[in-house]
Amino acid sequence: MKNKKEFILFKDNGDKINILWNDYNCHENNISILDYLEKNSELIKKRYIALIESIAFHKINGQKVYEVFLIEKNFSYWWITDVYEKSLYKHSSINETLKMLALEEIIKENKVTKILIKNFCEKIFKSVEQLCKVNKILLEGKSKKSLNFKKILIFNIVFSFLNFLRFIIKRMSFTKSKINKKNIKNLFCSYFAYIDYAKLKKNLYHSEYWGSLLSKKNKIIKESHFLHIFFPTKNISYTGAIKAIQKINNNTNNKHFFIEESFTIRIFYKIIKYWIINIFRYLKYRKSIQNFLTKKNSLIWYFLKDELEEDFCGTSLLINMYYFYLFKDLSTAINTIDKTFFLYENQGWEKSFVFNFKKKNNNKIIGVQHSTVRYWDLRYNVNIDQNETKVFSNFYPDYYAVNGNDSLIKLIANGYTHKTIKKVEAVRYENVLKKMNSNNIEKNNSSSILIAGDYSIESNLNIASSLNNLDNQLISKFNFILKEHPLREMSNLLKFQFTKSLESIDILKNKHQYAIVSNTTSAAVDLYLLGFKLIVIVDKYRVNLSPLKDNKDIIFLYDQNLLPICLDKLSKIDKIENEKKNFFYYSPNYDLWNSLINE
Repeated sequence: MKNKKEFILFKDNGDKINILWNDYNCHENNISILDYLEKNSELIKKRYIALIESIAFHKINGQKVYEVFLIEKNFSYWWITDVYEKSLYKHSSINETLKMLALEEIIKENKVTKILIKNFCEKIFKSVEQLCKVNKILLEGKSKKSLNFKKILIFNIVFSFLNFLRFIIKRMSFTKSKINKKNIKNLFCSYFAYIDYAKLKKNLYHSEYWGSLLSKKNKIIKESHFLHIFFPTKNISYTGAIKAIQKINNNTNNKHFFIEESFTIRIFYKIIKYWIINIFRYLKYRKSIQNFLTKKNSLIWYFLKDELEEDFCGTSLLINMYYFYLFKDLSTAINTIDKTFFLYENQGWEKSFVFNFKKKNNNKIIGVQHSTVRYWDLRYNVNIDQNETKVFSNFYPDYYAVNGNDSLIKLIANGYTHKTIKKVEAVRYENVLKKMNSNNIEKNNSSSILIAGDYSIESNLNIASSLNNLDNQLISKFNFILKEHPLREMSNLLKFQFTKSLESIDILKNKHQYAIVSNTTSAAVDLYLLGFKLIVIVDKYRVNLSPLKDNKDIIFLYDQNLLPICLDKLSKIDKIENEKKNFFYYSPNYDLWNSLINE
């Protein structure tokens, strides 16, 4: 096959090992990188996190990297970069880096003397080339010609500035909320998203982030301020959003405003000044960082260099500094504040938020873990060097509000301490939790299977190809119902008979016991809690991003060829013991939240 990707390892005894780069399914004399990665996930995960953490403390001319890039005393720009954040959602290259680390382990274990590599991207080729050089391994293959770094950088700088102007224009308005922000009891910071627009038209604020904590019946949050980060959507403009919250402010004792209202020409000049200084700083120290990373690990530099350039010279820096100065300006304008809550995903802007609001005396800052914690979401790892505790304490919240046992166990495993964790009800999953035990399953539905579509095109293709490959005799045994993602069509991918449904999943639960889902959708959690028996089709090419990964009562299909066997033995799935107890915390009166906010 023309341009076929090949990765072959030659051992010292003459044996050959074919490396499968983008598939979990492997046979004799083959090793799947992804399969190896999943089986050795703790080792690879810790190696990657340790490598990223080590950059901050590498010394350049007597200064640590984080000290070189200080924004102001006790706070470094390094902490709010995307590289330090380690998000697989922002940088798909992390997935490839993890696979490269797995490859390095395989090479060590198999005493490899020669590697053949063909038709892989430049980053992978260069990484393998460096790995072979360090380990004195013969390499066969060709490298693609590198592009000129200086020309690319100049283009990126111009593009970044124009892109930032576009970002600002979407968030500019002469309309202001005009509320008193001098003395605040409780401050709640979140995105202006997941809004109930029907209620918004009636001058009522309802977001899935805070749900029934704002309802008239419970009213847990009262006499508080809501700080919104505007999130552009087709439903509402920034000016329209401000006008909407002005009406809301006249209708409630809670007050709403946007962080974007703090933007001024003075802040704009500060951002541009820091950007220009940082470009020269990065260019000055880039070579030292490259040498350190190449020496520390020969693989990681080629995957990080583009991300580092974006973080220190591109739009990412401009946006990161935009939020830093906005939070600084707002925190300075506030005289007193008792408690501060913000959505916790360990993103860069959150550290800017915490650092600036920690300057307020007696203010307790609580990060609210509002969704699920996925095993491979590396943002939720806090591997802190005990000798550097003071550095991290400047931008970590005082407490973390955790919404269930599943998240609690994962956060503790990732380095969080019990003393910093507060248990709260899972507000975003209220509707599902109410309905968990209220469904009456109709009889004779064992042959009916729900297919849950995903927003990801790739995930939908994986599910569709798995089902399309089933033989007609097996297909005829089942009644397939398709529930598409509201923003992504999937019906055009399926090549067998099925029925589309617009019913909600809690209604569909009355008609189905089984569901087939992707490993990327968060809807899997809703289905799981409602009692569906899940078959999860794991995507090729990447690690298992399912929020339910490692749950023993769910079938994960890493090899899609095994789906026929799985469907043929559905009765075995029914015998798997359920593990859902306290997956999320829930009480109808929100006692845990009430205690945290009001006591």
